[in-house]
This record gives sequence, structure tokens and C-alpha cells, in this order.
Amino acid sequence: STSATATDHLNLRSKASMSGSVILVIPRGGSLVVRGAAQGGFLPVTYKGTQGWAHSDYISLSKPSGSAHQTGTVTEDLNFRIGPSTGQRAIMVLPAGAAVTVTGKSSNGYLAITYGGYSGYAHGDWIRTNSGTTPSPPVVTPAPTAVPNVPSPTGNGRVTEGLNFRTQANTSSAVIQVLPVGASVTLTGRSSGDFLEVQYKGRTGWAHKSWIKVDGSTTPSKPVPAPAPPVTNVKGNARVTEELNLRSQATTSSSVLVTMPAGANITLTGEVSGLFYKVQYNGRTGWAHKDWIQPVESTVTPTKTARVSEAVNLREGPATEYKRIMVLPAGATVTVTGQQSNGFHSVSYKGKAGWAFSTYLTLDQGQQNLPVVPPGNPGNDSEPYPPITTNQGFHYTNAIVGPTRGTPEQAIEYAKRAKSLHVADVELYVYEIYRLAPTLGFDPSLLVAQSALETGYWKSKWWDERLNPAGLGINDDPSTHPYSAKFPNGTIAARAQLAHMHAEVYGDRVALPKVLQGVDVTYERVFQAGWAGTVVTLEDLSGTWATDPEYGWKVSRVASYIFG
Repeated sequence: STSATATDHLNLRSKASMSGSVILVIPRGGSLVVRGAAQGGFLPVTYKGTQGWAHSDYISLSKPSGSAHQTGTVTEDLNFRIGPSTGQRAIMVLPAGAAVTVTGKSSNGYLAITYGGYSGYAHGDWIRTNSGTTPSPPVVTPAPTAVPNVPSPTGNGRVTEGLNFRTQANTSSAVIQVLPVGASVTLTGRSSGDFLEVQYKGRTGWAHKSWIKVDGSTTPSKPVPAPAPPVTNVKGNARVTEELNLRSQATTSSSVLVTMPAGANITLTGEVSGLFYKVQYNGRTGWAHKDWIQPVESTVTPTKTARVSEAVNLREGPATEYKRIMVLPAGATVTVTGQQSNGFHSVSYKGKAGWAFSTYLTLDQGQQNLPVVPPGNPGNDSEPYPPITTNQGFHYTNAIVGPTRGTPEQAIEYAKRAKSLHVADVELYVYEIYRLAPTLGFDPSLLVAQSALETGYWKSKWWDERLNPAGLGINDDPSTHPYSAKFPNGTIAARAQLAHMHAEVYGDRVALPKVLQGVDVTYERVFQAGWAGTVVTLEDLSGTWATDPEYGWKVSRVASYIFG
């Protein structure tokens, strides 16, 4: 008998074959005993008193050791990496309270540990070691005040990972909040040990310097598109360059009327007070900081009109998460400014400015810069879940697990007609989906349609810049987007989407195939959020994969467009 560990969720079967019935699922990290030699790739094992057969590819045999390893407890959510530095890829996030085994000495502040059958490194500052024979990592006691005569950085910095913002310069002090990845902070110039004093959204506290990238300048972290005009009478159309508060008064301490999204169209009234312009936005008048306002004449000339092919929401920003201003009726004529973002176009209609999904806009002059929607079920974006009747039977009640519909050639041809970006990677993506999805029981047409919806038919900046097929790692916090999942080619992108869907549909019940392991950086988040194994139909993706309550219906509609 040899003790061993399951390296992934693993089926315990009645016989040494994939056809053997599943007795139970051994969780990742589960301890078991190997009772004999392998047969056909399977080992006879015992798990918690139950005997059966498990595939040897997911079993790690324990190695004898001359001395006992030390155990430890993770004190806060902590990145578990393949190497001892922040530059190494994270395997997963260790939850606070997780029990780990320390297998080696510290290196660069990191400890070699094992957790759940995986081996890697985690920073020793957030591991409380228990009694044992391995020496504890060195404990750094921060100085109570900034080190005298040692220059500390000033200016601006950017948070490289989710980072605790604390009341004091030590890991035992209270956490004010967690700074999101990409957050801009101001460095005060004070330091204490490994901590820097920073300011974030009007609050001052301390954060560990290892996860703050110093800009090396004292200029504002947000780009200033243009210097303030020398005149006090500023009038005309303008555009918001980043998310910007519209305030009741010309001061940062006044109340916020609304937050204007990046790209929002506004009107300058001509009044200026200090660093603020008085502006009008969607019927509201208030004050906004001039540094993030740019005259539209320098970048955009609204010269085109378009026809709304179907009723579609006019939103405050270029994503479904933004508030709906109104519903543009089918057949309405809108003015297109030329701004595009995330599959949306900036338009105006009867004095209301906002963003509409490009798929449902057809340029009156016949230009081809907007996707052309082929004949299909018209639907209605203002009414959720209208009936869809096609020869393929696509509907929001369709189960993810089902027979294969459509062909990869249909999807690729549609992408070419829509003038998708990186068509070669679209082809790799589609063929890989159709190759692997059936092996998981998934209907590949639904995953392809989901990707087409998420990427605006593979034309959004997420696809263009990162080959992100389905919004993996992208949420409603724009500061995190530059750090979202990025993939080297369409094949890996497909595998990441499949892995994420595997977690949503199967959770722990079915082991993730090796070919899909390690490609989806957001895989563990599905389990942490409690969504794992909860999805059955397209409708179930609303609230788990996306916040849009009509998300499943929209996926089914896109599927009917692509596959008929």
C-alpha cells in the first residue's frame, strides 16, 4: 500500500475502465491509498474506506521524506504561483484559512508549498506556520515611521494585483478595502518597512510595495488629453475620455449626480469655475473636471446616420452593464458619431446621446463599417425572451449539454461576412470548439454563439487586443480590463472558454480534462463565487457568466443568425 493524493477531481470507478460506473468523486487534494499495480491506466485505490479504481494520470504518489514537513495556514487570500516571484504565473488563489504543507525553505520571501495536490510558491508573509522542523520564513518588523534619509517614491502608482489597503504599515492592521487590479494611487512619499503610504479615492492608508508599480512621475495617473483652453467661455460638444463624475457644484466635495462613462457625449455650456466645466449630459446639468473632457471636433465628426434594424436599448455606456436610457424603436434613424467600443456605436436620437449595439444598426449610406445582420428571427431587445422558431431550434431554454448543431464552416463563413478581426484565429477558435466541445457533452454551436455575442462577432477590442473569446476576467470595473485574460491564439482561447463552461456546468462532479487545465485564469473564481455546477441551460448563464438578465436569450438569437 502507498499513500497518494488526487491532483484533480477524480472519478472512483467500479472497474479499471472508463465504462466502469462512478462510485463517487474524489476531490482535488483528497488523500487515498494505492493498493496494487495499474491495469489499463487505472490504479486500485481506497478513499475513506471505499475501494475502487481511479485513473493514474490524476494520482500523485507520496514520496518518503527523512523529516516531517511543516504545515501552515493561509491568513488571507493569496496567489499560489509556479515560481518564487510576482512575475510567475498564478496557479490559483489560496483562500484564507487554507491548510498548506511547507516543503522547502524561503526564496525571495516565498515559501515552497503544496496544496490540493499542486506544488508551487506563495509569499511567506501571509502563511502562519505551525510547529515543525522546517524553519519559518523571516519576519520583517516594519519601522513605525518612514526611514529617515531614505528617499521614498512620490507621484503616482498602479496596483498590479488585488491589494489590501490598510490602516497601518503591517499585515496585522485592519483592511480599509481591497484595491482592485489596475487601481491608480497617489504616493505620499512616506514608507515604513515594505509598506508605502498611499491615497486612493480620498482615503489615506498603507499598501505593500511589492504590488505597486511606481509611474516615476508626479503627473496625474489619468491621461490629460489636452490643456485647458485659455478662455473662460467654453461652449460646444465634447467627449468624456474616462469615467467622470458629474457633480452638483464645481468642487470634488459636492454630491455626484451621475457617473458619465468613458466616451460619453456632453455639451459645454460656456461656464468655467476653477478646474471644472459646466456641462449637460442626458438632460442633466452639472460640473465636471476639465482634465478628462476633450472637444469632439478634434476626434469625431458626426456625419453619418443609421437605421435601427430591430428595437434595441440605448445605454449610457458601451456595455450591457450600463443603465438603459431608452429603447430605440425599429426603423428609427439615429446619428452615428463614429465612436466604437466593445461592439457598440455611439449614437444620438431625439436629443438623447448614448450607445447602441452595432449589430442592430444599418448605415443609410451603405458603408460596411457596421456588422450586417442577415435574415433571421427579428426578436425585440426591449422585450425579454420572445419565441424563436428556426430549423435548428435555438432557444434560451436549450441545455448546454446536448447534440452538436451547426458546422464550423458555417461559423467561419459568417465571421468572414461580418469582417471579423484576426480571421485566422477565429478559424482556430471555431475548429477547436467543434473538436473538444462534443467530448465534454457540450453543443459547440452555443459556445460559438456566446463568443460571437461577447465579442461583437469577433470585432471588439477584447478580441482584437487579447483574443479573449467570452469576457473571461472582464467585469464592470474598467480599471481591471487591461489585466484581463489574454491568449496567444484562437486554439488556447477556445480551451479557456471550454474550461470555464466546464466549471459552470459540471463543477466538481466531472474532472477537468488535462487539455483544458491551466488555460483559464478565472477557473477557480467560478468555485469561489458558488456558481460551479449550477448551469444547465443558456438561461442559467444570466447571473453567473453575465449580469444581463437577457443574456441567454441573446446567445440563442445569435446562434440562429449564424447557423440558421
